[in-house]
Amino acid sequence: MEKGSPLGLGMFSRMWDLATLTGTIRGDWLLDMLRGDKLVAHFQPIVSTAEPSEVFASECLLRGL
Repeated sequence: MEKGSPLGLGMFSRMWDLATLTGTIRGDWLLDMLRGDKLVAHFQPIVSTAEPSEVFASECLLRGL
């Protein structure tokens, strides 16, 4: 919108409330990381204390570069 332009009813359909706007801005970093393939996943086994050789689950750690 150019400075000094009058507001019309059509402008309201393109406006966002403050919560939506701040949420979008705050989420941009995550979208940039996803698009830029800047995430690395590491999987770690979770073992039984009674039988350390027995893996019963895995833990996933996701890190951004």
